[in-house]
Amino acid sequence: MDIFMADGGSHFKNHEVKDFCDELGITHITTAAYAPLKCLCAPNHNNAMDEDDVDPTTIPANWPNHFDEAIRQLNDRILPALNTTLRELLFGLRLRPDNPPSLTTQPTTITDVQTNFTLSDNFHMDAHLRALQDAECCKESFDKTSLLTTFNNSNLVQVYDSASDFNHKAINKIALK
Repeated sequence: MDIFMADGGSHFKNHEVKDFCDELGITHITTAAYAPLKCLCAPNHNNAMDEDDVDPTTIPANWPNHFDEAIRQLNDRILPALNTTLRELLFGLRLRPDNPPSLTTQPTTITDVQTNFTLSDNFHMDAHLRALQDAECCKESFDKTSLLTTFNNSNLVQVYDSASDFNHKAINKIALK
């Protein structure tokens, strides 16, 4: 029996993950965010597992059978900010459920190679453009919430230089802050 254990975050506790687990016959267990069972962590640890925490006898013997599927899931995961998968970015190919890959090997021609490089460059440029748009959206969101402060020539403004806090030169110990 395969078990998938994750915290109760919205990215794991939704109908898509539930349907995916049901489809593959995987038991989905939702744990608390810092549960000691998660990631095989030892008690009193709140971080990633250490070498001493893993007991080799608890690792199932069929783990290599799931390795290819884990890699496929990572490569085919759609990155929300870029609206592409890692495989699409690397190879310049649109591989979605509506466009499955061919199961037979086709002979490669110079035209195919040039087309692939062109599509790959276009995907990279599109991903770069989407990353810039995402950054611009984040900046606009920050600018909306931050207040604009203006100072006049007659205003008294206090400036604090925190760089001198971690500088232990003798001159900085007697300098005014």
